[in-house]
Amino acid sequence: MKIRIRRKKIIDEAAMGPQDIGDDTEIIIYVKPTFAKVMYKGKIRGSITAKPRCSYNDTKVFAVGYVTAPEGYGPLLYDLLMEVLYKEYGAALTSDRESVSADAKGVWDFYLNNRPDVEKLRMDVDAQTLAFYYPVGDPPFKHLTKPTSDDCYQFVSLEYASDVGDWMKIPSDVRADGVKYQPNKAKDWHKQSVSYAFMKKDEKMLDALSGKITYNGKPV
Repeated sequence: MKIRIRRKKIIDEAAMGPQDIGDDTEIIIYVKPTFAKVMYKGKIRGSITAKPRCSYNDTKVFAVGYVTAPEGYGPLLYDLLMEVLYKEYGAALTSDRESVSADAKGVWDFYLNNRPDVEKLRMDVDAQTLAFYYPVGDPPFKHLTKPTSDDCYQFVSLEYASDVGDWMKIPSDVRADGVKYQPNKAKDWHKQSVSYAFMKKDEKMLDALSGKITYNGKPV
């Protein structure tokens, strides 16, 4: 996953809003049940993509696949994508489930800790994730809930809980071993921002950018 956004310490100060999107930039939104993309086209260029990856009970959850944006313009892409997903499908958004850079995790940390307007859905760990890190014997910790309807891949969550999460700096085998041999840390995976899905039910950003948006091929 590629992202060009600094850590959460400066996200609030640096984040651009609808007022920073001039007439020389268009917002292109493409959303279907199997794929969603929001992009800047024009003077400002950047995009975010997502695909459905799991569910939270009856809520579909899309996972981010790729993000690139000039400094300060990334958070607006996330907000727009969340609004679009809820508008179309009542869906939520979560991080990539296998690889998240430290910079990208800072964005999710900010959503968890500083965005009361965004609903947080605490997803559970699925059996496949536990089997990957602990293939022999019983896992050293259990699911949060008995029902499996809220289960999702939690590779990134376990790795960040074990202090080996940044895929841009830490090789995959080291990350896997970090979880395997540090179950006392990995068990706190559910405290990580990347273990959650996030839902934005209003359309404030979409409304504010009306006239600058092309939505599934039609001007809005």
